[in-house]
Parts: sequence; structure tokens; C-alpha cells
Amino acid sequence: MIVRDAELWDVPALFELAERFHSEAAPGFPLPDPLAIYQTIIETKAIPDLCCFVAEETVVTGFLTGAAARPPHSFKRVAGMTMFYVDPKHRGGKTYSMLFRRFMEWCHASGARVVSCGSISGIKEERFGKFLERAGFRKAGDTYMKAL
Repeated sequence: MIVRDAELWDVPALFELAERFHSEAAPGFPLPDPLAIYQTIIETKAIPDLCCFVAEETVVTGFLTGAAARPPHSFKRVAGMTMFYVDPKHRGGKTYSMLFRRFMEWCHASGARVVSCGSISGIKEERFGKFLERAGFRKAGDTYMKAL
């Protein structure tokens, strides 16, 4: 398995995974749109503060997106995971940890001093929380969502 930057030819596979994410996620998430995925990949190529990684065996089995920025009150950069999804058939294997490791390498390279990760999807939240704790993260609040 390899973890690499997403490429435009990944759009069909990423759309399929995004549809699976949507079917598992808590209500309120927007429906996936292949044009949005295409745009995301283009933006991650053009804007160094954005990332989109895929895990690939013979097919794409997971993806992770993130961003880094300076918060309004500090010059120290903060990185955050914006989406992380692994095909259910590949959970519990190396896909999860390899995608996460690649994201953390990107966070360091981007100059981030703090990394924020969490689950707002409702998918395996407790399990993901334990994964983050094993990686050295600590719980820091709650997240609430409202569809507009």
C-alpha cells in the first residue's frame, strides 16, 4: 500500500468513497459532488496550506484532507484535519495509520505548531478518539453542527 497526494484521476474513486462516507455519517452533511472533489485536488496542488492524500492498494481505499493557517490571535500555525475516511473493509489495517502518519508529516512540514483533529461525522467516534489519544492527542472540547 502507498499513501500519496491525490491526483485528478482519483476523482471517480474519491467520489465513490465520499458517497460511502455520506451514507455512514450523521445527517446534515452535504451530498458529495465530483466537481467539488476535482476542485479540492486542484486547490491542494495550488495552495500549500491545503492537503489531500489517498491510500491506494490496487484501488483507493481511503483519503484524508487538511489545512494549515495562522489563527487570528497568534503567529503560530495551526493545522487541522478536515476529512478522514477509510473504506470499512480496510479499517483496522495499515490504511488508517499510514494516512494519518502522512498527514502528521505534512503538518510538520507546513510549520504547524498545533494540530487539531476530531470527528464530526458520527462514524466510529469513540474508536477514532482512542486512536488520537494513542497518537498523543488530548480531548479538547466538543463540536456541534447545524445545517443551514
